[in-house]
Amino acid sequence: MGTITAESFIKKLAGFSMSTWINCAIGFIAIPLITRVYSTEAVGKINLFTVSLSLCYMIVYMGMDQAFVRYYYEPPDHCNKQQLFQVCLAFSMGLAVLAAFLILFFYKNVSALIVGEASFVISVCFSISLISNVFLRFSGLVYRMEQNTVLYTVQSVLVVFVSKLLYGFMGLINADYQFAIITMSTGFLVLMVVFCFFQRKTVFYTPFKINRTISKKMLVFGLPLIPVSLLSWLNNSLPQLLLKNFISYSAIGVYSNTANLASIVQLIQSGFNTYWAAFAYENYKTEKSKIQKVHNIITGLIVLFGLCVILFDDIIFFFVGNDFKAGKAFFPFLLITPICYTIAETTGLGINIAQKTYLNMITFFVNTLTNFVISILLMPKLGINGAAMGAASSAIIMLVLKSVLGEKYYRCITNYRKTVSAIIIISFAAICNFVFIDLFWLRYISVFMLIIIHILIYKSEIQNIIHVLLKIKKEK
Repeated sequence: MGTITAESFIKKLAGFSMSTWINCAIGFIAIPLITRVYSTEAVGKINLFTVSLSLCYMIVYMGMDQAFVRYYYEPPDHCNKQQLFQVCLAFSMGLAVLAAFLILFFYKNVSALIVGEASFVISVCFSISLISNVFLRFSGLVYRMEQNTVLYTVQSVLVVFVSKLLYGFMGLINADYQFAIITMSTGFLVLMVVFCFFQRKTVFYTPFKINRTISKKMLVFGLPLIPVSLLSWLNNSLPQLLLKNFISYSAIGVYSNTANLASIVQLIQSGFNTYWAAFAYENYKTEKSKIQKVHNIITGLIVLFGLCVILFDDIIFFFVGNDFKAGKAFFPFLLITPICYTIAETTGLGINIAQKTYLNMITFFVNTLTNFVISILLMPKLGINGAAMGAASSAIIMLVLKSVLGEKYYRCITNYRKTVSAIIIISFAAICNFVFIDLFWLRYISVFMLIIIHILIYKSEIQNIIHVLLKIKKEK
């Protein structure tokens, strides 16, 4: 790859972030539309459909998606990248097709579990969406690992358009949740066909043959990740599942819409996580000091961004329908989760480098258990707010544990106090927002002061980012 400079890293990161910026724009167009066209109950059911889909993804991937990323630059048994892709896709797609048949056979139970009523149509849509998204996942990984920012961006944006905006527009015709789900599923199927055509040289590189050596290597790496993926899904979906059982579908609608608003952090998170894996695995042996520098910069930057979002959350919620505005009180807590996950991508790097993937299972088990316990304790008194606080608390616990384990095998943190201070500041900002929710000026001043403190602590990193951006601008 040659010498890695700050400028080249930022440019690549910006390239992979482009889809996130576009996706964020799509999301912010969709939210005012969806929160005015659909009821909170309908949004809750649509969200549970996507949450249930994500559970099936975790199972049918069999960890093959992560194994593909891990061995892309170091293919086992002298195979090429196309053969590696074929093996990983074949395992996941085969299991997806099997799962689809089971879902259709037990359609009454499956649909009732998701949307509260038996529906063969919902089960058909579920099966189509599952198979389509499995292929789209691996197609996106190919573009990501090839660092093909154009096609990666195109596919990513189209998937988000189908999953967030298309059914919003169709809601103007029919605001029934089933019609929304049919619209999404049809869109996913069309995208699978289109990108299968674009990837035909990779998918149909050679007639597929099972290579035992490659398959074994992939399964040894990937299978231990299934429990981790399931725990990760459970942790992310736990608030919605608990809200369904203890409150209502309407509560899920408010929570999930607020979580979508919190995805604004993905402006930094998604682009970073996408490029980071390819960069880190290719350069961890020769660019350790720069990887450590990236940790400090991304921690300072994403926390600063989160604080600024909290400062201006009144503007964000101005565009939300009245039935969904209750989410403003717990909105900052939902920002903490993606922030902690992004930082953990750097601090936990050593776990995957050392191929100690079972440690991820320990991390996510503790994470999920913490989320469950805190949510159960807080929800009876605080309702949806308690669910958000449980998610934030478990994310912090995950970050701490993953950092401790990851640092044993590959050190990324050079100043522990600095990293800890960033987490304390963003947590305190969320608490201030919740406590002073009806006291605008007190809430505003508190968060503003926390921003100043954070800037002073991360002064050198912020100056470095500004310097690099100015240098890139001059080069243009």
